[in-house]
Parts: sequence; structure tokens; C-alpha cells
Amino acid sequence: MGLNYTATYQDEIVTLERISKGKAFLLEKEGQLLGTVLLKKENWFTGKNSAYVSQLAVTPTLKKNGLGTLLMDLCEDLAKKEGLEAIQLDTAKPAGHLVAWYKKRGYKVVGETRWEGKTYESWIFEKTLI
Repeated sequence: MGLNYTATYQDEIVTLERISKGKAFLLEKEGQLLGTVLLKKENWFTGKNSAYVSQLAVTPTLKKNGLGTLLMDLCEDLAKKEGLEAIQLDTAKPAGHLVAWYKKRGYKVVGETRWEGKTYESWIFEKTLI
């Protein structure tokens, strides 16, 4: 799609910097990395006590097998257990399949931004948990 998501090109230094701000989870089977997600405490636009999901990725050959759903469910469950009132995430506006998936999961657009160095505008989504 020509989208330059940071996760597609970040080096080890950027990866360590990003995961130091939250809780990183790796989905692995028999030594093969299947997916990743990062959950941190952050909020954009709404001022709610919220978690923020980033670095969500599934090995391309394993997409459409429910792994992304598993990782998102984990993040939402952890945020609820921590008593947070909402969970947020962002994605590129042109990524229609992701926009539709997040909306189907109950996320609503609460803002938009253009992250530094990106070739696209992003929607900021939020889902109320309590």
C-alpha cells in the first residue's frame, strides 16, 4: 500500500526505545515469531485514563487466522483489569481494511494526525472500556 509504518523499518534502538514505554508481547510458536503488540499508558485528544496499542503486527503468511484478534483481546483485557476507562490506537487513513476492523471491534475515531515522517494521515481510535 506504500504506507511507511514505523514498525516496517525501525532498527533495534528505536524498537528498544518504543518497548521501554510499555508492555511488549510476542506471540511465538516453536521459535517462530507469529505476532507482536505493545501496550502503554497514553491518551490523545480525549483526556481519558487510557491504554494505547501500537506495534500490532502479524506475520503476513499467517494473517486472517485470528492472531490479530487474539493480541487485541489481550490488550483490551489487560486495560480493563488495570481499571483504565478506554483504549486507543491509530492507523493510516488509507488502510481501509484496518479502519473497518477497528470499527467492527467497537472503536470510534476521536481525532486525526500526521505523525512526523509519515506519508499519510492517521486516525486516532478509542474504545470505551468502563
